[in-house]
Amino acid sequence: MTMTITIRETLESLEVSVPKLNQMTNDINVVVKRVEDYLNDQLRVGMSCRTHFWTENIEPTEEHDSHHQLKKYLSYARFKGNYFRIAVEERIIVNGKDSLLGKIGWSEVPREIKLAAFPYLPFMLTQLAAKIEGVMAASQEAEKILEKLEGFGTVKV
Repeated sequence: MTMTITIRETLESLEVSVPKLNQMTNDINVVVKRVEDYLNDQLRVGMSCRTHFWTENIEPTEEHDSHHQLKKYLSYARFKGNYFRIAVEERIIVNGKDSLLGKIGWSEVPREIKLAAFPYLPFMLTQLAAKIEGVMAASQEAEKILEKLEGFGTVKV
């Protein structure tokens, strides 16, 4: 009898929490889509960035005799050779060598990974902004150098 009550209580708890989880996931998906659309359609950002949010240590097994890590990054990058997308990038590090396993488009990312990745969206956007500012500063320096070279008659712009 006690087991039935525990199961019933657990199911009742799930009836309350699962709809909230579903709504939270839907809200997260809407925010990510809006950010992606804004970066692509409004700003037309053509630069990539990524922010690390997950590390999983994988112990040696009979098949793999070395310790390695699986790392996940929230990324904004070219996806499947086409448009820039927000995705989760998976990389594996074996014996210090970092290799790309693949990228998963946001809509295909499992819920638990989305929930872990979403809080890192502001950090990823901050990194993207810093990268763009760095490129702009480098461009301005290049323009100054070209202007100086024009004075020597060596370069025409």
